[in-house]
Amino acid sequence: MLEYDLTSLEGYPAWFRWYGENGEDNLIENEAAPQSEFLPAVFEAVVGATSSIYYTAAVRTNGLETYAFLVEAWTDAPDPPDPTEPTTVYNCACDDDYPRTTLKQMRSRIATRLGFATQVAMGALPPGMAELLDDFIRNAQEMLYRRYPVFRLERFYAWKMQPGVRFYDFSGNEDACQKHMDPRMVTWVGVSQGDLCWRPLICGIDPVMYGSPGPGIPSHYEVRQCIEVWPAPVDATWVLRIKGHFGLLPLDSEGDETTIDPEAIFLQALANAKAHYGQPDAGNYAAQATAYVRSLIAGSHHTRRYIPGSAMPPPAVRPVLKED
Repeated sequence: MLEYDLTSLEGYPAWFRWYGENGEDNLIENEAAPQSEFLPAVFEAVVGATSSIYYTAAVRTNGLETYAFLVEAWTDAPDPPDPTEPTTVYNCACDDDYPRTTLKQMRSRIATRLGFATQVAMGALPPGMAELLDDFIRNAQEMLYRRYPVFRLERFYAWKMQPGVRFYDFSGNEDACQKHMDPRMVTWVGVSQGDLCWRPLICGIDPVMYGSPGPGIPSHYEVRQCIEVWPAPVDATWVLRIKGHFGLLPLDSEGDETTIDPEAIFLQALANAKAHYGQPDAGNYAAQATAYVRSLIAGSHHTRRYIPGSAMPPPAVRPVLKED
């Protein structure tokens, strides 16, 4: 701890002191006449280092004087981090910025295209129509989600494993996000210990393996009514990690928002609604929905495409034309 005496004349320090490790006072008098102004005014030292530090004092009549003294600094550092505790974040924010619309907005848009713009403006659709359109919207989203992988987004889910515990509930994962994992849409399963040790798990637990009980590092998993790992973890340092698609969010209340691309839902639901009401342009919207989904699929390939004439990284081989 360093302390200045700022009560001397003209603001120059008459002395400064620091306290040693055993609590004794160490005092250096400013004996210059007139008193010196120590520069710089802030003490700087490297934590954990002990060395001579020189300061220059500006004296009005005698020019410059140099003072040398020893300063020792230390700090109470916190405990080092546990290497088995992960510090890396593997998911983006739960409330991602993706295109979406509410059920009420989607219903009003479809009703307008069906020719009920006046009723939409008045807020009074024909009896039963709102429920019918809501069902078309939910059905379109469910069908698109199940049929086309482009509409399915992924997250990492984590379960802190307990010694001797083999079964883990789907809802027991540590992710506070409301986007729950779809057990039928799992893309990677493994265990991790901290950020550096990751091990994939093999899908399927042969019943024969139950004949050799005993804790250890899990090597297999199986998804049934819950998630089972084998063998049971030997300690609590391992984390079960599953990368998979999250299912559709509820779409029941007017304020609920769509989970997948709203334009694809709109075109598909509108085509079904127009077919239901016998409107002749239902096929046009069905074709638009198909074309729109195809464009999304093409864009989802990212750089995993071959463009003729472009450079190809190894080990890819450029196609060779075959002469007839």
